[in-house]
Amino acid sequence: MQVLLCVSGLESASFVRRVMERVRDADLTVALLYIIDERSPEEIGYVRRQPAAARRQSTGTNGESELAIEVLAEATAALTALKVDETRIRRYIARGRPGELIVAHAVDLRADVIAIGSRHRGAPVSVPRNGPPSIGPVARYVLDHAPCDILLLR
Repeated sequence: MQVLLCVSGLESASFVRRVMERVRDADLTVALLYIIDERSPEEIGYVRRQPAAARRQSTGTNGESELAIEVLAEATAALTALKVDETRIRRYIARGRPGELIVAHAVDLRADVIAIGSRHRGAPVSVPRNGPPSIGPVARYVLDHAPCDILLLR
């Protein structure tokens, strides 16, 4: 089973553990994906409140790349602590529009399952949304376009 696990830096180790509680397969391969969102704050609809936003302002996109590496290392450590063989873990960093990149990676990797959070916790309630407020725009896009099953966690 090929799982595409989308990490964002928001409690990545906890997210990995929660996904692995639900995905059990003796022949499991995990693709960790961190996306550097290159959309403008106006296009996103809010200013991100993650540490990456501060790093990007002070150090440019290199700060975001450094954060991506740290988040992927944390997620890898969480997987290996759960007895996932490190040779069965792949790490990817992509830049661009998150929803589109997640779907494209799922297609390229022939993923059986995409594991994603339901929404970005930094978005204010006043942001217009497509669908209920519990589903963010990236998760909504993935739900509408994914080529495989989705594990959507709150």
